Amino acid sequence: MVRYKLDQLLLASLVLVLVATTSFASPVAALVRDSNDAPVTSNGSMLRVRLAISGGQMSVDLRWEDGGGGGGSGRDCTYRVVEIPEASFSLRDAGEPPSEAARPYWIYCGGAREGATWIDPEDVVDYDEIARTGAAEYVRDVLGPGLAISTNPASYGLVGMPTWNWVDGWDGQPIAVPTISAFGDSVDITLRFQQARWDFGDGTPTQSGDLGRVYPVESTVQHNYTVRSTSRAEPDGTYTVAATATISATYRLNGGPEIAVDPPLTTTATAPVIIRQAQAVLS
Repeated sequence: MVRYKLDQLLLASLVLVLVATTSFASPVAALVRDSNDAPVTSNGSMLRVRLAISGGQMSVDLRWEDGGGGGGSGRDCTYRVVEIPEASFSLRDAGEPPSEAARPYWIYCGGAREGATWIDPEDVVDYDEIARTGAAEYVRDVLGPGLAISTNPASYGLVGMPTWNWVDGWDGQPIAVPTISAFGDSVDITLRFQQARWDFGDGTPTQSGDLGRVYPVESTVQHNYTVRSTSRAEPDGTYTVAATATISATYRLNGGPEIAVDPPLTTTATAPVIIRQAQAVLS
């Protein structure tokens, strides 16, 4: 689990789910992490707090619900949390801390203070990082190994004649990564092709373009070699053609709006190509 300084939460996209028991007759008591789906107090109520930060925006969803699952109790509004300064904090406000790293926060409903809670960095779930890791693993383990470079002519090219190049294994259409289930939430990742940078291995500048077109269609990625790769010492000498694809990734948390995963991902495919020099024959 990734640790974050709680005073810098606005810089990341995180989700924290805390479940606690409390009573309507008193201010919000200490909120503690609980694996139970619906803990119930003696008066049949429960308090659920959800802290979400995405796209630089923080939102807090805090609801009172009937313990038997009978719906909300009417205490539904826009909530926010503010760290409690040590000088004004006492255990009476939020109870004993769940850990040494936990920090106390006031809970506000609009402009009214509802009570206090503890937030522990260990309990912060970083869905941005989950999506980033899931996308990177898919590119590394699934997409990347399935890519290959093809050329035409296939056996060898000639100096002064264009070679056509393309990437097999992906047509550049968006890819839906299998859904990741994390902490009871679904993370749906989409990969999109941005551009490919081609290096033809002969020392000429790289070119930016697409993934090329499959022969017999004329490819959008072509290159004229001016120096052969072969010699008497190396009759099968090769150049290494490399195509590095830049891929953007976005994800949806529980079917919500798309959230960008930064930075973009890359994967590279390579292939050897033989370039020979055609010799004129005099009769």
